[in-house]
Amino acid sequence: MQMGQDGAGRGVVTGAPRLILLSGARGAGKTVAAARLGAALSMGVIRLDRYFVRYKTVTRCEDTSREAARLIARQLITDLIDARSRAVLEGGWILPKLAAELRDTHGLEPVFLGFPGAWPKKRLKAIRDGAHLSPTGRSHNLAWLDEDEALEIVGRQIGLSRWQQTMCRDLDIPYFDMTDFSAGSAAMAAHFGLDDDDAA
Repeated sequence: MQMGQDGAGRGVVTGAPRLILLSGARGAGKTVAAARLGAALSMGVIRLDRYFVRYKTVTRCEDTSREAARLIARQLITDLIDARSRAVLEGGWILPKLAAELRDTHGLEPVFLGFPGAWPKKRLKAIRDGAHLSPTGRSHNLAWLDEDEALEIVGRQIGLSRWQQTMCRDLDIPYFDMTDFSAGSAAMAAHFGLDDDDAA
């Protein structure tokens, strides 16, 4: 195996190709799960959210930046597939239908994370208390928002989680309920044939 520097992420391993996509709800623990999974499988991690953040600093337009991030994410995945890369991709920019298409046509391994059974206030507290879990040691950006705005976003993400859970079931895509992060992490570790300790 060789380590490649493609500008999208550091240490993307090339050789036997394998791309795993962790998508899903905002605040579901994708960044933490991707870092743990990448370390356990010796695969580089590419954080798709970074493209949205960088694009938004230029455009200063949320809607344009979101659409651009979706297009960039799809193109990046296609390019990584063509390059026969090995990486864990993390970010909520790919929805279940497109993930299933990329799985069926190119062998992408999508998994989705969400919290369909959460209560907004309890979930926001867990997000605010979870900085110690982050690979960067920083709080999730939802933790920085005022209470009303954060709760409104978390409520929408609970709805998104339920919708994605149903879509993933219909499309035969693995879905992990991170309402309880420990239980969801253990289920995901088992899916990838890892001991829970390997993914922690």
